[in-house]
Amino acid sequence: MTLFSYSGRNLLQMVLLFLAYLLSAQIFSYLYASIPTAPVLVWPSSGIAVAGLMLGSIGLWPAVFAGALVHGILYGSALATTIGIAAASALQAIVGAYVLKRFGFTNSFSRVPHTIAFILTAIFVTFIVPSIGMLAALIESTPLPQSPLGVFIPWWIAQILSVLIITPLLVRWLPRFKFKRTRKELFEAWLSIASIAAVGFLLYWTPYHEIADLPLVYIILVPLLWIALRIGPRFMTLALFLNAILALGGTAYLTVSSGDSALLGQALLQTEIFVIMISLIFLLLVTVAEERKDTANDLRKNVKRLENAIERIRKEDEAKSRFIATLAHELRNPLAPLMSSLEILKLTSPDKQTETLAQDMTSHLKTMRHLLNDLLDISRISREKLLLQKERVDLNAIINRSARTVERLISEHMHTLVFDLPDTAIMFEGDPVRLEQVFVNLFNNAAKYTEPGGTITVSAEVSREFVTIRVKDTGIGMSEDLLEHVFEAFFQIEQKNKLHAGLGIGLSLTKNLVEMHGGTIEAKSAGLGKGSELIVRLPLTESLLQPARNETRTDMHPNDGLRILIVDDNRAAADALAKLLALRGNVTEAVYMGDEAIERAPKFCPQVVLLDIGLPNMDGYEVAKLLRKDQNFSATLVALTGYGQESDIRKATKAGFDHHLTKPAGLAEIEEVLGSIARI
Repeated sequence: MTLFSYSGRNLLQMVLLFLAYLLSAQIFSYLYASIPTAPVLVWPSSGIAVAGLMLGSIGLWPAVFAGALVHGILYGSALATTIGIAAASALQAIVGAYVLKRFGFTNSFSRVPHTIAFILTAIFVTFIVPSIGMLAALIESTPLPQSPLGVFIPWWIAQILSVLIITPLLVRWLPRFKFKRTRKELFEAWLSIASIAAVGFLLYWTPYHEIADLPLVYIILVPLLWIALRIGPRFMTLALFLNAILALGGTAYLTVSSGDSALLGQALLQTEIFVIMISLIFLLLVTVAEERKDTANDLRKNVKRLENAIERIRKEDEAKSRFIATLAHELRNPLAPLMSSLEILKLTSPDKQTETLAQDMTSHLKTMRHLLNDLLDISRISREKLLLQKERVDLNAIINRSARTVERLISEHMHTLVFDLPDTAIMFEGDPVRLEQVFVNLFNNAAKYTEPGGTITVSAEVSREFVTIRVKDTGIGMSEDLLEHVFEAFFQIEQKNKLHAGLGIGLSLTKNLVEMHGGTIEAKSAGLGKGSELIVRLPLTESLLQPARNETRTDMHPNDGLRILIVDDNRAAADALAKLLALRGNVTEAVYMGDEAIERAPKFCPQVVLLDIGLPNMDGYEVAKLLRKDQNFSATLVALTGYGQESDIRKATKAGFDHHLTKPAGLAEIEEVLGSIARI
């Protein structure tokens, strides 16, 4: 069992602390013997003791006790007084270091609560030495130079001064001497210290204390403010230490040299109080400034991290968008020959059963395409890249067209679709494609979540400012909890035997599209099993009720026939589409590479070129540009591609395309474009 648990490092620290304490005590005892200042003392040993225990550990207290004890013996003090003051010095250092460590003091003077804790500790803990010292003097009946209070207060002030000046200097400078500053910053810091020395010498060591009855002592505030606001706590502790030395030394020098030695004690007491007040103010001020700098630095770092995070999210979002676009393209490509083959099968089917099967498969392919389009649209909306192409439209016509789009789904579920619409047109400024998408989604949703044989009612009411469209069904209904989440992306209502669940983004996409038109959408339900109602309100900037116009269906079958060149590296898709269009009375030819298209076009003289974008040797944009350069080329260019985002359409238009179709395009869509070309 060892008597002490100190390491070699601890023992070295104890020796250094003992020597520092004893040396400072001996020097100042010698000074007081030369120049009597009683009852005023300046006692750096107290600040050294507290700093030693803060930098090392509280376990170093024996060094303080031993230093004070040896000093008392060498000075010739009475034994009881010597032991009492030595114990008080150790206890004061222990309590001070313990309290500060409990407060989490970090020796940096960069946090206001820590600096306040240090100041309060310096004020209230330092009464220990004078209290025990006075008690020891009374026990030994040691004669006092003044009244007990007259001795206690100067003694206490000296202890406060020591801890306020010496302790901050040591805890800020001893741990490291290196500077993390530029040469310019170091020059400014040392220039500020030099200015403290110059101003301090002028104020404290010369008789020039005022000009025209104006005291000059406040000039010292200028360099101290400079250091507090510009330099920082480390150099502030040095500046306060230098200011204290100059103030106390100058006071002693001028008082003794003027022959007023009897007034030295009183003059030093006044100077100590002045130095303490200056130290309190500027320790707090530099801490506030440093805390503000740290906060600003933390804010800049957080802003930088936020900017980096935003940039990372932006890049990830772009990568996600590219992935979705590529995925959609790759998924659409194999769907294209399937769609064309099914269209051929329907046209050439020998029996009704085969035609019905082909029709069902075509319907499922269209559903897959619809899901892909919804996925891309929700992605574009989330990135605010979906733009509306607004025009004056008739909402009645759009609702009717949307109903025809979902007519097969309604029939499959044996639903009854009831309309309660105005007899007059409802004119609205909106994007017809996106509005049709809204109502198709609403009708699809009502059909999917209504048991077979249900009723779906579509009604519209026009007020002075709004048009309100209601889609009400007799379906499974929704609870209050479901109503709160029904418009969230990828949210789905659990349904038994669901065959058309989708991705759960239809209503989310619908909500976004409605809001992009300045409208609102809400869902209502009386509860589970009691049906649902979706209500769309669109603002009418101009509400004009006009007589309803009967829609005339244009024959989309270009029976006159067109010369069509099909360019697609997917041979199966190209051949199937060529065969399908040939069956519809057109003259077709398929090529599979961009250079083949450029070579074949002058010989084939097509009226229409259905051109894929993602070709291997040169993309469709480049092929289109090269074809347009030929003055004899006058065909209509139609982009038939798996890339269907808004940016892709704009890029195709810029490259010279007249139309844009997204794979897998059905026969009806292709013939609609061909019909418009044939009518020109």
